[in-house]
Amino acid sequence: MIKLLTSAILIPLFFTLNSPLLTSAQTVSTAGFSIMATPTASISGGAVAVTWTAPSTHSSQDWIGLFLAGYPSAGNTVVAYKYVPSGTSGILSFTVPNVTTAQNYEFRYFLSNTFTTTATSNVITVSKTGTATPPPSTTPPPPPSSSTSGTSTSYSILASPVTIPPGGLTSVVWRAPSTHTAKDWVGLFLVGKPTAGNNIVTYRYVPSGTSGVLTFTAPNTTVSQTYEFRYLLNDGFTEAARSNAVTVTSSATSSATSPPPPPPSTTPPPPPPPPPATSTGGSCANGAPLAFEGAEGFGRCAQGGRGGRTIDVTNLNNNGPGSLRQCAEVETGPRICRTTVPGIISLGTWDILVRNDYLTIDGSAAPVTLKDGGITVRASHVIIRHLRVRPGPASLQQRGSNANGITLMSRENGTGTTDIIVDHCSVSWGTDDLMAVFYGTDNVTIQDSIMSEGLSCEGCGSRGLLIGNNAKRVSVLRTLNAHNFIRFPNASSGDIDFVNNVDYNGNGSSAQVVPFHSPVHINFVGNYWKDGPSAVPFNLGYKVIRTVGSFAYSPQSGIYVKDNVGRSRWTGTAPETDIIWSDNGGVAVQAVRYPYPQMTTTSALQAYEDVLSRSGAQPRDSVDARVVADVRNGTGAIISSPLQVGGWPSLSGGTP
Repeated sequence: MIKLLTSAILIPLFFTLNSPLLTSAQTVSTAGFSIMATPTASISGGAVAVTWTAPSTHSSQDWIGLFLAGYPSAGNTVVAYKYVPSGTSGILSFTVPNVTTAQNYEFRYFLSNTFTTTATSNVITVSKTGTATPPPSTTPPPPPSSSTSGTSTSYSILASPVTIPPGGLTSVVWRAPSTHTAKDWVGLFLVGKPTAGNNIVTYRYVPSGTSGVLTFTAPNTTVSQTYEFRYLLNDGFTEAARSNAVTVTSSATSSATSPPPPPPSTTPPPPPPPPPATSTGGSCANGAPLAFEGAEGFGRCAQGGRGGRTIDVTNLNNNGPGSLRQCAEVETGPRICRTTVPGIISLGTWDILVRNDYLTIDGSAAPVTLKDGGITVRASHVIIRHLRVRPGPASLQQRGSNANGITLMSRENGTGTTDIIVDHCSVSWGTDDLMAVFYGTDNVTIQDSIMSEGLSCEGCGSRGLLIGNNAKRVSVLRTLNAHNFIRFPNASSGDIDFVNNVDYNGNGSSAQVVPFHSPVHINFVGNYWKDGPSAVPFNLGYKVIRTVGSFAYSPQSGIYVKDNVGRSRWTGTAPETDIIWSDNGGVAVQAVRYPYPQMTTTSALQAYEDVLSRSGAQPRDSVDARVVADVRNGTGAIISSPLQVGGWPSLSGGTP
C-alpha cells in the first residue's frame, strides 16, 4: 500500500514544509520503538541498513519510510518504505536515491498504516560520488529445520527441485486431512518474510483429497533469492505447514538442474518480455504490434495476453475458478481475461493483485464493476480495457486511506515494470488517488478513460491521478477528471505527455508539478479545465497548473504548454503561460515540446467534445452518464459517499 496524504488540504497550504532539520546525531523515539541507520554517509544508489526495535505487539501494518530531513511525513514526500515484520527487532535494507547534489535523509517509524511517528533515525548524507561503508548483513534467517510447522503435523508440503532458474517450474507435493476446506491454499514467500502483510509472491488453492501436486512458476529475478512454500488454512493466514527452502538463481548463475516435466494441463512459462519501446513514433520496437488499434503514447506497445489463452470470467465471485481474480492474479503465462457475466464483483476490500506478466483484461463483452477494492498491477505487458473500478468507503475502513482504484507500480522485489496501457476504463469512489503510477514503472498510457468523484470524507481525499516515486514515462490522453479536489495530475517524477484531457469541478490548482522524486519533463497540450460548483471561491484565484520551485529536482525539470484552455486563459489569444502558477520560482517553461511518441492532437475545444462523447468504459453505466451530464451542464459536486449519488448501479448488456 502506498503512503500518501490522508486528508484534503487547501491548495495554498498543500506544500508547506514545517518540520525542523535534524542534526546527524539526533534521534527521536517513543518508549519501546527505535531505529538507527548505518552507514551515516552513502553514495547515490547505495545500500543503507535500518536496525529497528518495537514491542512484540506491534502491528503488521507498521512501516518505516525514508524522507528528506526536514520534510513533513504526509504530503507525498515518502521516498521509499517497507513494512516492519513480526518480532521485537530486525534489520531492513533500503536503497537510497540517486542525487545530483548532497542531500540529508532520515528514516521514520510509523504505526499501522498511519503517519503517527514513534521513532526517527539519525540523519544520513547521500552524495553523488564518494566511498560508502557497506551496511551490516541483512541475510534472512534459515528456514525451519522441520518440514512442518503450525497447527497440525497431518499437513505437509515438499518442494522440488530445490534449485531452479528464474521462470522455471517447481512442484509442490502436499498432504492434508480429507476434511480440509476448498479455501486452503499454498503460497510462495521469500524466506524470512512474514506471512501476512502482502508478502505473497504467488499462490494456488488446494484441491479436494488428501494429497496431490501443485506446479508453480518461479519468479523472474535478476539476483539469487531463497523462497519457501507455506500451507495456509481457509482463506486466512493460519499456517499449517512449511516446505523446504527453494533457491531461484540469477540468470548468470542458473543451475543446470532441470525442473520436473509439467503435467499436460500446465501452460509453459511466458517468453521474456521484449525491451521497452523507445521510438518517438507510433510504431513499436522490433516490429512488435500495437497493444490494439488506437493505442497511443508510451504504453502503446504493451503486448498483454496476445498469443496466449483466452480465459472466460464466468462468475462474479471474489476468487476461485471462473473469477476475475483467479484469471488476473493466480494464472500465469500470456492470458486474456474476458468477462462473460455482467454485474458487480465485491473484492472484500482487497485489490486484485497482478504479479504475472502478459495479461489482458477485456471487459467489453459483459460490463463488470469492481467494488470494495481496486486493481494493483505489479507486472509488465498488461492491458486493461473497459473495466469499471468503484471501490467505495469499505476500502478506507478496512485498509486505511491508501485505497486507490487502479495502481501501477514496481514488482515486490523492487524491480521496475514496463509497458502498461489502461484504455476506456472508469474509476470512481476511491478513498485516495483514483489512479496512481509509482516506483520505476515505465512506458504507461492512460487513455480515453474517466476518473470521477473521489470521496472527500474523514481520513480520505478526493484525488485524481498521481505520478511519482520515480515513475518513468507516462502518457495521459483524452481522459476526463471530474468532481475531484486535486491531482490531475500530481507529477513528482517522470517524462509525462498530458494531452487533450478535460478537468471539471476541481479546487484551485488541479494540476501540480512538484519534482520531488526525480526531474519532471511534462507537456500540457490542448487540455480543457472547467470550474464547477464545488470550488472554494478563494482558491479560484489560483491558476489551474501549479509548478513548485522548492523541490529537490525543480531546477532540472521543465514544462511545455500549448493550446490549453482554462481559468486565466479562456481564449487562444492570451499568453500560453497565463495558465501556470509558478510557486517559489516554479519550473522552467520550455519553448519546444518534449519529443514524446507521436499521437493525434486536437484543439482543447475539440478535445472537450471528444472526451465527453467517447471516454470511459463502454457502454456507459448510469454513473458515467450522470458525470458527463454534470460536466456539460455545470452541475454536480464533490461527494463523501456513493449513497449521495445512488450507489452502485446494476449492469447488463455487452460489447460496446
